[in-house]
Amino acid sequence: MVHPLFATFQQELQALLPAGHSVLLAISGGVDSVVLAHLLKTAKVPVTLAHVNFQLRGKKAFGMKNLFDNWRRIGACL
Repeated sequence: MVHPLFATFQQELQALLPAGHSVLLAISGGVDSVVLAHLLKTAKVPVTLAHVNFQLRGKKAFGMKNLFDNWRRIGACL
């Protein structure tokens, strides 16, 4: 069963993104960008991640980059 919020996300995504297109997602490692990456992956949208450090998280940003690197290494969001 598909959650109603995810179904709405898929409908909006189809309206914004033509079939067969992929997404380049700038991901900081914050909750919002991680959730968006997960939603796109779940919706089976081809996604390329680009880590962006806005220098707002101080030393935490290095941990986020490690998370991003691990995702890339295991192919979690491709």
